[in-house]
Amino acid sequence: LTPAEVDPHDLDVLAISGAYVSDPVLPRQVFWEPLCRLFDWATAVDLPVLCSCLATHAVLEARHGERRRPAVPKVWGVFPHRAMVADHPLLKDLPAEVPVPHSRYNDVTAEQFSRTGYEILLASDQAGVHLAVEKSRGRWLLLQGHPEYEAVSLLKEYKREVLRWQAGERADYPPLPQGYLNEQGCRIAEEFRKQGGGVFPEDELVPHVECRWTDAAVRVVGNWLEK
Repeated sequence: LTPAEVDPHDLDVLAISGAYVSDPVLPRQVFWEPLCRLFDWATAVDLPVLCSCLATHAVLEARHGERRRPAVPKVWGVFPHRAMVADHPLLKDLPAEVPVPHSRYNDVTAEQFSRTGYEILLASDQAGVHLAVEKSRGRWLLLQGHPEYEAVSLLKEYKREVLRWQAGERADYPPLPQGYLNEQGCRIAEEFRKQGGGVFPEDELVPHVECRWTDAAVRVVGNWLEK
């Protein structure tokens, strides 16, 4: 379907997730022009829009001219976030510390969010800004993290990178996503790294992953939809 074939009255919200790309320059991606047209359409029909990770970076570049910058090292893991605006309605009933998964090689700074008209709601000392909302009307909700991730999503990414290393497609052995596995899981992963090869112990690692971010993510989106 194209936007022209969709009745916006049939939609409550447009949600656009991230994607894995090999080229950090977004306008060179094959999806760039269609994605820009989608942003324009959503704006024209006044549809609420939620974006995560790469989609957030695309919004800020396409609509506001703000380009993302490389993040070194990669922002990868589950990081604690704190509220940046006291008593904001979108943060209602959230805990004092909100865990959020991140997986990105690029970053948009707090200054970039602020000067393009977005209010920063959740941020982390390690991972930077996670959650920002359009100040004027609150119709666009931007997330740099991946609160939509399932419990095993980061584990699947880690496995992918380990297999790339085994195949000689990356020079360094990938680090573990921060704050993700429990102590036993970290030990299993480290023992496998020391072996230098073999079958990735995915089934052994799954029990040592705890999905701690879903409840807060559902609450934020629910608060946003209630506005």
